[in-house]
Amino acid sequence: MIRKVYLYVNNNAESRETADELEALLSREGFGYCEEYEEDSDLGIVVGGDGAFLRALKATGFASMPMLGVNTGHLGFFQEFSRTDLDAAAALIRSEGFTLQSHRLIEADLEYEEQGELKHFTASPALNDVLIRNDSGSMVYLSISIGKRFIEKFYGDGILVASSAGSTAYNYALGGSIVDPNLDLLQIAPMAHANNSTYRSFTSSLLLPPEQEIAVTPEGRDISVIVDGEDSGCRNIRKVTIRLSEKKVNIVRLEDYDFWAKVVSKFL
Repeated sequence: MIRKVYLYVNNNAESRETADELEALLSREGFGYCEEYEEDSDLGIVVGGDGAFLRALKATGFASMPMLGVNTGHLGFFQEFSRTDLDAAAALIRSEGFTLQSHRLIEADLEYEEQGELKHFTASPALNDVLIRNDSGSMVYLSISIGKRFIEKFYGDGILVASSAGSTAYNYALGGSIVDPNLDLLQIAPMAHANNSTYRSFTSSLLLPPEQEIAVTPEGRDISVIVDGEDSGCRNIRKVTIRLSEKKVNIVRLEDYDFWAKVVSKFL
């Protein structure tokens, strides 16, 4: 039973106004709510766009409670409601007549060198993607292995590793495949790869089953690892290992939710 709602609000005027209306509705419905995450929260509501949704997940420590989105942003792939639908959102919360769409997160383990010592760091999980690139704008050399098999020596701007949830985000802009969210997989998308007589790379994205690990080793130049848009903070990185986590987040969907209808409406 839903008693307390965690409310995450994007930092813009429309989101704040929407949140004020939502707080009044929640109070009338008898729900408690908080804007600082508390572990006894039963439901999260995010007011904002997809970026706000990712930040809200991180603020909860990627809790497994249902997360409901109210879109005041642009695409709004994670959201089911708009500002004009707040009464319907409150009714849905009261009835709990929603379904949950579960997404496995992406884990990235980093090995980096600091003062001559090799250290390990596990980045915050990602719902969408992990980006490996060079901050200076230079092209990077990356040795890529899948499982225990070496695949290629990539030369280009970098690579993106996306989940099915992230397939419609940066991955799509790079020419990667849109993936049904019911599929657990990882996708590697190249960024401005070189293909000539010296360097040969895959020209399309690669789709991998959920049990596969991806190992990326840079050669020569320092790289940055960006997790759902946030820099990991590590430098002198020697190796990045990426896999799907067993940890999941749960997104509230209406009972008649249709992913492909949303794809058509947002992109076509």
